Amino acid sequence: MSFESSISGAPVALVVDDDQFVLDAMCRVLERAGFEVWRAESPARALSFAARLPAVDILLCEALMPGMSGCDLARQVAGLHPEARCLFTAGQPDSPEITERIVAHRLPLLPKPFLPSALILKVREVLEAPVTQTAAGTV
Repeated sequence: MSFESSISGAPVALVVDDDQFVLDAMCRVLERAGFEVWRAESPARALSFAARLPAVDILLCEALMPGMSGCDLARQVAGLHPEARCLFTAGQPDSPEITERIVAHRLPLLPKPFLPSALILKVREVLEAPVTQTAAGTV
């Protein structure tokens, strides 16, 4: 499956994490893999980007962030880009909120820490999943 949403023809990834080190690392890996990457250190900044972008192929976001959960962010991004897929990352994958809102609903989750190869593998898996697994399906 080919994703060519941006002017450059590259798939568009909106990456959100409140940890600058993790954010930078994920963005570098995705850029090297050929993605057009938009980085946001907060959900508010991510929504600002999402409102201006013509398309978002995948939203990669930390499940637990100050100010807004990853699920709430995914729902809002889906309102702007219903076709967007979502991959959650989590430093605390066993927390009750993640267990109840992400794991229980079988939403794509990549626990931290992860290797760059695991990130790319999971992103490709999410992008190639059936269309029913979009950010719009986030609880």
